[in-house]
Amino acid sequence: MVAGLTPKLHYHTTLNLFYKKVFYIWPKFQTIENLFAYTATASELVPLLIALFCYRDIRNEKPLLLIPVYSALFFSSNVIDASGLITSLEYRKFFYGLVTFFEYALFSLFFYQTLGSARARRIILLFSALFLAFLSVHISMVRMERIDSIPIGVETLLILFYACYFLFEQLNDQTVLFVYSKYQFWVTIGCMLYLSGSFFVYIFANQIPRTELLKYWFVIDIFLVVKNLCFTLALMLFINQRRKPPVSPFSTFKASY
Repeated sequence: MVAGLTPKLHYHTTLNLFYKKVFYIWPKFQTIENLFAYTATASELVPLLIALFCYRDIRNEKPLLLIPVYSALFFSSNVIDASGLITSLEYRKFFYGLVTFFEYALFSLFFYQTLGSARARRIILLFSALFLAFLSVHISMVRMERIDSIPIGVETLLILFYACYFLFEQLNDQTVLFVYSKYQFWVTIGCMLYLSGSFFVYIFANQIPRTELLKYWFVIDIFLVVKNLCFTLALMLFINQRRKPPVSPFSTFKASY
């Protein structure tokens, strides 16, 4: 009898150890998820603070000034959203729609000011007008469950299109030797990584249970941090290039002798 009970006791002991490990690790995982959320929100402040301390260096670079504006706006929106001040579903739908509009407006304005093709800029204006009309209809007529997934999806596709065209334009520009030496490149990469990395989580946010959604939300936080790192790199790159003293051709001539 003892020999027959030993496997069962071993099974129950192993199972209990497994549950203890799971219940020990799960709170740790929840803590890590919270850490990702706090880090993502705090990372919005990094480009903003750098821009404030180095405002003299970037004040005349209009596309780059959009980065601290974006950071300030979305840090504020994240704080408002996390505070729970907006409880009504209708107000939340309007708030999320407003955030989506400003995100699209700032990103598209950056590419509008950066692209060299006049035809591409006209396309951005046309698509922006259509997106604004679509977003207005969606806010007024479509019922939102948790988040405005469809406008976010449309915004993502449009911004990725602008970003890909910018990279295509840079690759075909014979005057550009190293595209990664331009701050516009890093802003573009930050936009592309953030929007493409969070695309599917946003798209399926209204179609899966809330508990399942929360398991994957940390993916968005990771890509938010990556985006802000790219924006920070863009700012530091431009500031460093601006502060670097220009190389005189006479100094090169003297150095050769």
